[in-house]
Amino acid sequence: MWAMKLNRKYGNVSGKPNDHVFPILNDSMPEAEKFCVRMNFIRFFNQHVKKLTESAGVIGAISSNWNRHSYNTSAIRSGASMEYIQESLGHQGITTTMNYWGGFEVNAKRDIQEKLMDFLDS
Repeated sequence: MWAMKLNRKYGNVSGKPNDHVFPILNDSMPEAEKFCVRMNFIRFFNQHVKKLTESAGVIGAISSNWNRHSYNTSAIRSGASMEYIQESLGHQGITTTMNYWGGFEVNAKRDIQEKLMDFLDS
């Protein structure tokens, strides 16, 4: 859970819905400047995450995008609603959230099918 530690240490934890995780933007910035600041921060973040994961022996393309996909999939598999994930990731539409989702694991599909068929045993 290094991402959660990173959030607690550097992130904006006010809990206000419109606040950004990392307080790198402010409302007075023009949109073009916000875009540049966001892109630079993502590049900075991904470079450091890559160094951290490589030093830990993790192989693979770990990035902020990978983190968002993992969060989405883990939360849904843990029972969170798609609408909750949509809101927590700041997606405008549910379709974007659905595109981030990795689907169900084989065991989860089997468990759901078994529960659906439980009525036959009753």
